[in-house]
Amino acid sequence: MKQVINKILSPFYKISIKGNIKKKRILCFTKKTRLFPFVPEIKHIGKCTYSGADIYIPNKENTVIGSFTSIGTGVSIGCGTHPIEYLSSSPYLYTKKFNYKSPNMRSHEEWIEDIAPCKIGNDVWIGDGVLIMNGITIGDGAIIGARAVVTKDVPPYAIVGGVPAKIIRYRFDEATITKLLELEWWNLPDEIIKKIPYDNIKEALNYLGHKKKLNLFV
Repeated sequence: MKQVINKILSPFYKISIKGNIKKKRILCFTKKTRLFPFVPEIKHIGKCTYSGADIYIPNKENTVIGSFTSIGTGVSIGCGTHPIEYLSSSPYLYTKKFNYKSPNMRSHEEWIEDIAPCKIGNDVWIGDGVLIMNGITIGDGAIIGARAVVTKDVPPYAIVGGVPAKIIRYRFDEATITKLLELEWWNLPDEIIKKIPYDNIKEALNYLGHKKKLNLFV
């Protein structure tokens, strides 16, 4: 009975899923919904990286996000800026975008066009609601606590949090971090990555070291 009903309704109502896009059609109206996991729509992004909903990246052309990076909901990677030395910080006065300023007055479109891109490394975890200021670099393996405001570059494998974000501690000791940065496991072929004993850092390093000796690294 269900199949019969679906066949009758199919010219008027249809739901299809391709990848992480759900498409619902009612008569001639179509609505697309992105399903979890979301993938940030930027030009430079690695494999196996995902985000929650409502991620904001103003410079999609030049922002870089590495592989195996997890990004929470409501994260801003870069943000708009305003002049503070002008009469007003409102863009109504200094850009053409809002159709308010007099055409005879100088424009300063650079405030909305020249947003320095951010660079997010590999194996990074960014918690919900994080704000990363323009031009910031987040090192490989770093963790950014929820609601943090990142105003300075974050070293590899550092755990940071707060407003402004400060280093709380590092995920591993210095020797382990050095080895991980040297190995760059995220660049390995998928068939090798899937076999890494990920839940034991010592075993993982031994496994990766063995694969490197066999010249299996890309």
